[in-house]
Amino acid sequence: MRTADAKYVCPTCGHRVATIAERHKTMGVAFPVWVPGPCHNPECPDRVPEWVHTDPRRHAGRR
Repeated sequence: MRTADAKYVCPTCGHRVATIAERHKTMGVAFPVWVPGPCHNPECPDRVPEWVHTDPRRHAGRR
């Protein structure tokens, strides 16, 4: 089982990435699931700019 203290790295460049919490619903209750965040290393080809929302579902209704 992983915890919030787990260390994650980008699979492309090996740069450390932040740990983020996503929600997982089980029987109507939302539980946190710790997953690696996006890579913000400027030299990485898979880089995600920091201003981009990482979860498009969360911001889909806002215009």
